[in-house]
Amino acid sequence: MFLFGESEIILLASMNVCRFSQACIFCILYTYSMELYPTKVRAHGFALNNLFSRISPIIIPILIEVLDRT
Repeated sequence: MFLFGESEIILLASMNVCRFSQACIFCILYTYSMELYPTKVRAHGFALNNLFSRISPIIIPILIEVLDRT
């Protein structure tokens, strides 16, 4: 982000490219994991991923406030 920080349009475009790339990689890994791991292991892995994706938006703002005070 520091490399593209001078132009707001370039920053937004690079952020969108990063987000798109992340979505593509998730789709590829999801498809690949179906062939690689058994169903039970895959289900536990995705459940754990879903758990952290739901908890982290709650914890991170609190953590930022706590760390900002110190």
